[in-house]
Amino acid sequence: MIDDSRTLAVRLGKAQIEAMFARQRVALLDDSEFLPMVEAVLTAYEDVLSDAAIAEELWECAFAVYDRLCKEAQPTWTTADNRKLMRSYLLGARGRRGQSQPTGKRREKPAAPKKATPKLANPTQICWTFGSDIPTEDFFEGRSLDNMHNLHEAVDSFIFWMEQDRFLLWESVVCREQGIPLTRRQKNVLRELLDFSDEDDERIHYIDEVPRFSEPWHAILNAIVPRLLIEPYRTYDIHHDLACDGWKRIVTTLRKHAEDLSLPPGAQSAEMVVPAELRHKLWLQSCFDALSGLGQDESLTLEDPEQRHRIGWFIDSLRESKDSVAFLRLTLESLGAMVLLPAKDQPLFIALMKERLGLHSNREPIAGAL
Repeated sequence: MIDDSRTLAVRLGKAQIEAMFARQRVALLDDSEFLPMVEAVLTAYEDVLSDAAIAEELWECAFAVYDRLCKEAQPTWTTADNRKLMRSYLLGARGRRGQSQPTGKRREKPAAPKKATPKLANPTQICWTFGSDIPTEDFFEGRSLDNMHNLHEAVDSFIFWMEQDRFLLWESVVCREQGIPLTRRQKNVLRELLDFSDEDDERIHYIDEVPRFSEPWHAILNAIVPRLLIEPYRTYDIHHDLACDGWKRIVTTLRKHAEDLSLPPGAQSAEMVVPAELRHKLWLQSCFDALSGLGQDESLTLEDPEQRHRIGWFIDSLRESKDSVAFLRLTLESLGAMVLLPAKDQPLFIALMKERLGLHSNREPIAGAL
């Protein structure tokens, strides 16, 4: 019999954690739904027990169970990777998002001799180069984007920081440092962080314990986006969801949140900071989702009339991306090099496309028939 109430609470909590994860292996909820439920249970323990040590022990148990299950599915992932992944789904203080909300506070830093702000060649062009006295952070934390898990987290993080106006906030801080006039929106995001009546010229080194990124937002974006392109795109391979919706998610976020961000020379919009050919290839790649899966199973073939609806879906997608089809001067011949179908489906695909679009040659531009 257990007469130690603390031991009982810990054992009960750990048993509940194990039971919830065991149930998850059957229910197979998305982690974005399941982990906040785990968080709610553990938060209730914290509130009821009012014992920080017990709460920490239970959280460590939850992280350990999640780590174990992740390694069963992906043995190459490290404990640090899995811990960070779990945190990304949590909504409260222990989650990455909960720790990243702007609070208007900045970390205290030992006083350093003030350095004169360098004069800019273009007084309206932001300069993202800082002296050794200004702390910065690598957005990717040294992780390789050739790893799909890291790439997925990079896309999610970029979108999150953009939605939270954190890139805009740091650009506003830098503009203030460099004497560049602030837009109305920049003033609004700075209002909670600064007192505009304060004439103190102290630099801001941290926002919510995080320094500015070592590269501007568009350089970070251009490190991510090329990894989303798959060349050639094989319909019979299993592709991560980033292949077809990663670029769409990024562009949707840029169009909504990037209006007041700085642009590199030559770019007319946030979307156009990405090279044109790469942009158009990614829009075309999003169309390939209609063909994805052909060849992954013997039943998934265009020889089956029930699978031929994919051609209509594909053509509709091409019409939505007609500008990209035209930019890339797409023909059935060049399309065949970009998207690979099973050998038995390739001639049937060409024939069906010619029939639906009224094309007479494999070299005839597709854009004119859309």
